[in-house]
Amino acid sequence: MTNRPVEITLTGSPKEMGAQHGSLLREQIGNLAEIRCELLGRLYGLAALETAKLVAESMCSVMAKRTPEALAETTATARSAEIPFWKLLVAGAFSDISDVVSRTFRIKPNPHLECTLLPLRTSKGVVILGTWDSHASAVDSLILCRRQPASGPETLALSTAGWPMQQGVTSAGVGFAIANLVATTVSSGVSYIAALPHVCSGKSLAAVCKRLARVPHASARYYLICSESTQRSLEIIPGRQPGVTVDDLQCHTNHFTDAVTEQYEGRTSTIRTSRERQVLGVAFSEQSPWHASAEQRIHDFAQSAMIQRGQGDDDRTGAIFLITPASGDLHFVVPAPAGEDDTPEVVHRNISICREGE
Repeated sequence: MTNRPVEITLTGSPKEMGAQHGSLLREQIGNLAEIRCELLGRLYGLAALETAKLVAESMCSVMAKRTPEALAETTATARSAEIPFWKLLVAGAFSDISDVVSRTFRIKPNPHLECTLLPLRTSKGVVILGTWDSHASAVDSLILCRRQPASGPETLALSTAGWPMQQGVTSAGVGFAIANLVATTVSSGVSYIAALPHVCSGKSLAAVCKRLARVPHASARYYLICSESTQRSLEIIPGRQPGVTVDDLQCHTNHFTDAVTEQYEGRTSTIRTSRERQVLGVAFSEQSPWHASAEQRIHDFAQSAMIQRGQGDDDRTGAIFLITPASGDLHFVVPAPAGEDDTPEVVHRNISICREGE
């Protein structure tokens, strides 16, 4: 893989943006869908694919009521990419689909450790430093998507082929990032990746958080939302809306951190390692200079023990990113695979900020 993901720009109505996405990335979307469907079958058996179809149908029903514009956009993507919508959901919402399917077959959820998120107060305001981690076989699906809807804020985000956003910033000056959680419960709801286009259409941090808290989720999820001066962390438990807000700046590594939510922790087999990684993140935040450049922070973070370099089904860090909501900046690198001695170039992209009332 090169050190720069495919970059796309989408414009127009939700349906138009979805059709453009599917047409531009038809091959990448199809490849990711096949990789994820094959992995789902190996983890839970071939019957899991039929269950995944039923889960996708349930998600579609909720999306039609709660996030209709996101449904219009993503169904247009699937149609244009020439794959069934349920496969697009498996491809982009794999962790949520896997969580629900595992409960159906009474199998322990996938124990993999994934993204690390670290909010920092810097000379440029609150920033989000983090990793986008996935099964190594899916890392080639990473894209950079600039989205310019006919109405509402624009977005600039890293994501997986077929879906418009996972970690990024909006033209309203709101930064956003997500991390997986596994709770002891699942529910009828939408996937995080289908919720984000609706959530990020909010025109302020308060509006984004309000939308987020009202969307019913199928599986647990951690959201880090911030503006130049304010940060909000929400831990979502399926079936128990709204999410619990944690206001202090802290590193998050895929386990519940709030006293109210930690009783729902469903990934006990990895909780110790996850907390050890959180300690590393806290130590990094204390050592990170107040005036350090984005490039320096990313290169320093790349040397930390939280970066994963697995192959095949093992976890691998597909990107290290730094989001600066105040200026609309997104910096990122794609780390080299294990065994390769490489210092990748930091890629910088920007979105113009226009806050509500300006």
